Amino acid sequence: MLPSFTNTALKERILALVQLVGSMICLQFGSSLAKSLFPLFGAGGMVGLRTAFAAIALVLFFRSWHVISLRTMRLVMPYGTAIAGMNLCFYLALQRIPLGMTVAIEFTGPLFLAFIGSRRPADVGWIVLTVLGLCMLLRPDTAALPDILGVLYAVGAAICWALYIIFGKRLTGKLSPGHACALGLLCSAIILFLPCFAPAFWVGLHHPFLLGMAVLVALSSSALPYALEMQAMHRLSARDLGVLYSLEPVCAACAGILLLHETLSLLRMAGILCIVLASAGTVLTPGKKRLVSELPELPQ
Repeated sequence: MLPSFTNTALKERILALVQLVGSMICLQFGSSLAKSLFPLFGAGGMVGLRTAFAAIALVLFFRSWHVISLRTMRLVMPYGTAIAGMNLCFYLALQRIPLGMTVAIEFTGPLFLAFIGSRRPADVGWIVLTVLGLCMLLRPDTAALPDILGVLYAVGAAICWALYIIFGKRLTGKLSPGHACALGLLCSAIILFLPCFAPAFWVGLHHPFLLGMAVLVALSSSALPYALEMQAMHRLSARDLGVLYSLEPVCAACAGILLLHETLSLLRMAGILCIVLASAGTVLTPGKKRLVSELPELPQ
């Protein structure tokens, strides 16, 4: 029998799901737009512009300068470093492989956290299904050979995404979601300033319209998604976050097809579907002893 939740708990989980879905839609729209700007700014340049502009927007919106201190910045630095690594690896992968494939590989990071947070025998089956999906997704075919370096970048993004969830969860209760998100992006922008932001901004000064498009990417790919995700992190466990992120590959594949006119073979689409089914299965398979909401958080 599926566990019953109180009305308040159910509303909190529904609200968190809505926030995550809104975040995913914004993120994939921004990622698709960002890929069209790669020829001018490059992948690294887009990461720098996106992060810096988003940090400025959120710091101003949440008035986070009031809480900036050496101790606070030290607290959010791991979170900001994970954001920088996740975005940089993601865009470098996006430069070489399709959006849907990139996000499907990247998604294995939060999915791994979901499996760590579970203790059910049925999860072994979901792990097998995930591996099967990855094999289908990454299997070379004559139509389109996967770029090995692009795949490695996507794996790096997956690792950073898992760290992003862990470090983000550690900030809950220590900073408000708005301040945590704003200062995390600020730390990320500081890390990326010289190698990524400064060169791209100089190029953008000679193309003001495209620089304005980069600001739109920053708002849709970083400012809104991270603000919404940080709100959701205060309502969900790390395991639940890992499971609900299963919608990300689907959003990415749809965005890549609709906005970038990318195509994936039926085999690779089936691989993405297997990964999504595996993550959905971890939450739909009822536990024997504990409620989903009672599963332990990752060590802090």
